[in-house]
Amino acid sequence: MVELLLRTHGPVLFNELVVIARADAEAQKRGLTLRDEQIDEEHQRFLRSMVDPLSGLGGEEFNRAEAEKVLDVVLAEKGLSREEYRLGLKRTSLLRLLVKGEVAVSDEEVEVEVRRRTGPRVSVRHIQVGSLLQAEQALSELRAGRPFEEVAMRLSGHRASAPEGGLLPPFSREDPRVPATLRAAAFALEPGQVSDPIRVGNWYHLLRVEGNVPPEGTPSESARDTVREELRRIREDERIPGVYQRLLNEANVEIHDPALRSGYHRLDPARRPKWAEE
Repeated sequence: MVELLLRTHGPVLFNELVVIARADAEAQKRGLTLRDEQIDEEHQRFLRSMVDPLSGLGGEEFNRAEAEKVLDVVLAEKGLSREEYRLGLKRTSLLRLLVKGEVAVSDEEVEVEVRRRTGPRVSVRHIQVGSLLQAEQALSELRAGRPFEEVAMRLSGHRASAPEGGLLPPFSREDPRVPATLRAAAFALEPGQVSDPIRVGNWYHLLRVEGNVPPEGTPSESARDTVREELRRIREDERIPGVYQRLLNEANVEIHDPALRSGYHRLDPARRPKWAEE
C-alpha cells in the first residue's frame, strides 16, 4: 500500500513539500512572514469561487458552512484529503506572498480596464444548478412556458441572484469577473433567448438575455481602486505558476526511494522537475 501511494500521490505531494520549503526560505530571506489570516483569505477566495463562479460581480456573503461541505464532496471526487488541500493552500499563499511585491498596476491600465467594464454591456438572468440533470429539468420547465424568473427563484442555487429571479449585474464582453464561457454565451444570445446548459466548474448554468445596457458614466474612485486590486490579483495568479516551477527546478534533491522515483517517471513531463529526470 505504501509503495502504491508513493507511485501515485507521492510525486505530487513531494513537489508540494519541496516548493513550500523553498518558498518559505525565500520569504524569510526577504523578511516576509506568512500569516494565518493570509492562508484563510486564500481559502475563503477558493471556497467562494468554487460555489459561486460569479462571485466577482458581488452580492451577499456566501454561506461558508455550505461551501465547506461542497469542498468535502469535491475533494472526495478527486481522491484528495483535507491535509493535501491545506498543503496546496499554504503553497499558494506563500507564492502569492513572494510575487506580491513584483506586481504593479499603472493608472493607465486601470483606466483601460474601467472602460472595458463600463462600456456596452448585457443584462442577463441565470439559473445555477449542481448537475446536468437539474439543468435539463429547469430547461424543460422553461420550454413548457414557465417564467424564467419563477424557475430561477425556485431552482437556482445562486444565493445572490435567485431571490431576484436570477438577475445579475450587467457585464461587458470582456469583464474578467465573469467566466469566459458565460460571457461568450451571453453575447451570442438574442434578447429573450435561453441558452443550453453551460458547465463552469462544479455548476451548470442557464442564461437568458434581457437586453443591452448602455455604457456607464464616470466610475467612482472606490470603483477604480477595486479594479486595481482585481487586476493586481490576476497578475499575481499569472506569475505564481512560473515561480512554482522555478523553485521546484532549483531545488537540490536526490530521490533514493525506488517507488517514489517510479512515480516521477509516470508523472506528466510538464509537472516533472529537472532533478527527477536524472
